[in-house]
Amino acid sequence: MFLFTQKRFFLFVLIVGMFLIFLKPVYAAEPCQIVPTSQISSIDQAKCLLRQPKIFGNVGLTLTSLPAPFDQLLTRPTIDISKEQLRRYLQAQGINEADIGGSLDNPVSRTNNNNPSAELARYFIIHDTSTPNFVNDPFPNNINEASWRFNNFNQYGSGDNSPAHIIINRVGDSVTRKDFNIPWRSTK
Repeated sequence: MFLFTQKRFFLFVLIVGMFLIFLKPVYAAEPCQIVPTSQISSIDQAKCLLRQPKIFGNVGLTLTSLPAPFDQLLTRPTIDISKEQLRRYLQAQGINEADIGGSLDNPVSRTNNNNPSAELARYFIIHDTSTPNFVNDPFPNNINEASWRFNNFNQYGSGDNSPAHIIINRVGDSVTRKDFNIPWRSTK
């Protein structure tokens, strides 16, 4: 069983993001289906969710196929980790539950504005803000240092002004702006 520390998680996100930037996936012109996640395959969901990010929250066309290794990873069965196993791991790593989405004792939100009859959230989305926001400009030299202004969490709103549930900066720190038990969208 492999779990991420906050620093490893950041590196994973960075590597996956860079991997996706240099891929040449095939895209379809049709928009993504907006249906309950239980009614669409994990592969079709990923084709929609891995669209190229563009400035102002816009996204590119839907992929017609997934790049490796996503095509293989999404067909594997899930790994069951108990809440207590995860809690012990987080404590051993010095990671506070409040900094990664809230208490593990709280349920995650449901779709359809937390409608009690709607399905529970099944995954979370990682948004890379650096690629579309820099457009064609080079990354600043200090982008991976605390001195870069966007690594300061005060740059981002909280509560109803939050851009996302959790913000992870490029230094590997994270902060929860809305618990995962609160339904929230940052982009569609």
